[in-house]
Amino acid sequence: YDTFGDRGMGQPLLLVMGLGGQMILWRTEFCERLAEEGFFVIRFDNRDVGLSTHLDHLGSTDVVSVFLGSVFGTQDSPYTVYDMALDAAALLDHLGVPQAHLCGFSMGGLIVQQMAVSFPERVLSLTTMSSPAGLSGGSLRGKIAVLKLSTQDPEKKMKRTVKLVKSVSTRKYFDAQKCEACVREVVARSRYVGGVPRQLAAILATGYGVEDLHTVRAPTMVFHGT
Repeated sequence: YDTFGDRGMGQPLLLVMGLGGQMILWRTEFCERLAEEGFFVIRFDNRDVGLSTHLDHLGSTDVVSVFLGSVFGTQDSPYTVYDMALDAAALLDHLGVPQAHLCGFSMGGLIVQQMAVSFPERVLSLTTMSSPAGLSGGSLRGKIAVLKLSTQDPEKKMKRTVKLVKSVSTRKYFDAQKCEACVREVVARSRYVGGVPRQLAAILATGYGVEDLHTVRAPTMVFHGT
């Protein structure tokens, strides 16, 4: 994990990245600007990605089984979004942070929603970005596109990632060169992709739904769309 800002003076802000994404996708310049605004910013690698713990001992998750399980409601997962929420809470414990503002992108949004449902006393505010409300399987096309990123070939990963990001970005703000540079930085930091299918299985095995979100009382902001 990394931190930015004054731990003693800044308001704690935990940033949680999405499926297969390393913490450096929360760009350093972005984190530094948040710190300048008075936040103590925390970014980290979720389990099974980047430099965090790789859970290969849990066995490989077959991609076809993940898809079929999501369709027929028989999804089995080595861990769940709740487990990943516990990881985030444990990091706050390690840093001596009893409460924090939470911000999650995509799968990270599911994780912070789970934290708000399960540990409401720890949540100062909740921000979700490009995230479903509770369990939502998403499109088959989208799942396949994400899983195609699980390649050890850095050039293939770069091209597929740029194509995916372009497809979901507002054209006015998409910068192919910056995107390529970011992907190369990510690959140079860690080429590990074995956890992506397990993370996807965790998303599809999410046990809470929209009705649980009705219990959230923390100030909440939702960013969605383009």
